Amino acid sequence: MRLVTRVREAAALELTGDRVRDLALLDQDSGTSKGVARVAFTAIRDGGHWRLSDIAVDPAQPAPAARAGRAMRRRRAPA
Repeated sequence: MRLVTRVREAAALELTGDRVRDLALLDQDSGTSKGVARVAFTAIRDGGHWRLSDIAVDPAQPAPAARAGRAMRRRRAPA
């Protein structure tokens, strides 16, 4: 499988010294399907290079387990 990912837009949310908090909107294409992902991350300058940390995909969304639990609670019939 081949996945091509391109940055559609990116914005620095916070810049302090050698640390940047960034949000990027990515286009992804596998050849058979296409999608969009939001990624938030922190980049830290370290010896002339930028190292990524604290990477979160779709940061505004709850974790998949939390969504599944909520969906299950909604499906239950009232007692």
